[in-house]
Amino acid sequence: MKKLTLAVATLAGLAACASVPLDTSALDRASSAVDRANDAGSVEYAPLELRAAREKLAEARIAAEERNGDLANRLAAESLVSAELALAKSDAARARERTRAQRESNQQLRQELQTDSGREQ
Repeated sequence: MKKLTLAVATLAGLAACASVPLDTSALDRASSAVDRANDAGSVEYAPLELRAAREKLAEARIAAEERNGDLANRLAAESLVSAELALAKSDAARARERTRAQRESNQQLRQELQTDSGREQ
């Protein structure tokens, strides 16, 4: 009787794991996030994070094809997080570049003003 109860419990547990529905919107969100990160220059600014996002998305799609909703959902969520991190790093890097360029421009203007004010005296 104990063996039968254990077998039934095991089968019920496996059935519960296999019955997690696939969240296709999670795959769509992850895919969109990977596209946004790619468009934002993550290939240059956050290549490791972008690669991780792409790999997790590919794995999520495979899990979805195999009807493993639990795994597909988890991998899609991981892909989304990696893509958002890549996007944030890219945005920060571009902001640093704009700041550096603006500082250089400001310095050049200061030098021109100093040169011009020296001529007027």
